[in-house]
Amino acid sequence: MRLGEVLGLKWENIDLRSGILNIRQTLNRLEKIDYNGKGSKTEIVFQVPKTKNSIRSIPLLPFMIKELQDWRNVQMSDKVQAGTAYKDIGMVVTNPLGGYIEPRTFKDYYNKILQAANIGHYTFHALRHTFCTRALENDMDTKTVSTIMGHYSVALTLDVYSHVLDSHKREEMMKMEGLFDLPTMPHSSSPIPLLLLQTQMDLY
Repeated sequence: MRLGEVLGLKWENIDLRSGILNIRQTLNRLEKIDYNGKGSKTEIVFQVPKTKNSIRSIPLLPFMIKELQDWRNVQMSDKVQAGTAYKDIGMVVTNPLGGYIEPRTFKDYYNKILQAANIGHYTFHALRHTFCTRALENDMDTKTVSTIMGHYSVALTLDVYSHVLDSHKREEMMKMEGLFDLPTMPHSSSPIPLLLLQTQMDLY
């Protein structure tokens, strides 16, 4: 999922029983139109995804469902402790008082997690890229990957991740190497072994 899709996700968009997550909106900080000419300002905006392909459903693995259920329990605990200060607006990604988290704040949290894990710096989008790469490497068909990613076409998936597919095809092709192992011919001054070898290669 894109960052805006994660931050805009609501509990009503997730069916934990059937294990389906539906992407229906995004949360982004965009430039605010100022008709008074007082300079550039920004505001948090909830939007419908830009393309129809971005509006999609993603099946959840069992461990993901459990993680979401556990997180929902944490939110309910926060709600009890905060009392009337808690504003339950139905968001999945929230601060301790139930409010949404804007992209810049989330990125700060994310960077602190990376630093604590001591695994180097990677953009949040790199997680999405990694998922797609691993999916293709594990033989998920390209159409399914493209649909889950919300790409506008399979051609885009093939174009962006062609390096993955080429590498995977090369590895798969190496599995065929054993089929082309030819028996070692005894050394001879006669041209017959060479002719036999050439004949075998022509058959392939």
